[in-house]
Amino acid sequence: MQGTLSSIGLAEVWVPLFAALLGGFLSLLGTYWALMRSHALELQRAEKLELKKAAQRAYEAFHKLHNAYETAANLQRQITEMFDTAAADGGADMEPWAKVKELIGSNFQEGVIEPSETSFLISARESELLNDVHLSQKRIWNISASAQKYNELRSQLVTLLEKHHITAEVIDGHTISAEISGQEGVIANVWENRLQNLLGQIIEYLDTDTPEAWETLGRFKEAAEKYFGEDFPEFRLEKAR
Repeated sequence: MQGTLSSIGLAEVWVPLFAALLGGFLSLLGTYWALMRSHALELQRAEKLELKKAAQRAYEAFHKLHNAYETAANLQRQITEMFDTAAADGGADMEPWAKVKELIGSNFQEGVIEPSETSFLISARESELLNDVHLSQKRIWNISASAQKYNELRSQLVTLLEKHHITAEVIDGHTISAEISGQEGVIANVWENRLQNLLGQIIEYLDTDTPEAWETLGRFKEAAEKYFGEDFPEFRLEKAR
């Protein structure tokens, strides 16, 4: 009888205690799960925010590359139009430097494409495109610098011709044909050769780098849309005319 009462007494103590411990454990487990869930959601929100920021940086890179392409396409269009104008005005046989006057928009000053703006291409396994993006901008910078140099040299040559009153023909303000002789003629010939070589390089580089910039631009847009989804702005890309 005493043993039975002792057992009942122990049960009355341990059952409530066990229930309390179990309840506390379950409560602690629930709190832990809630904290982990909250932390996971916070990480998810942070990742989404970082993805949006990365998409914005990628768009900035796209914008810079697009401006570079537009600059190259604009220079190429100007040169073609000035050759056509000279031919229409009867100056088809004149030297190229005489047909191509000042190149507008040659002072291209777009900011450099930063590594942080294209770093997503590493995760997207587009290392070749990553290199092409930065290389394309640098090449067009070089073309722009050459175009500025061309403008400077051509202006100096025209000033030299005018200063020494060398016989010259101006057709519709676009072309110059001059008969040069003496020391001034030698100097003018040297400058003409520099202009011809520089203009030839500009035309050659534009013929190569402009279509490559367009191709790179399209590949970059496609890669960004695939990687970022709706976080990357949706728009139609149109080729310069």
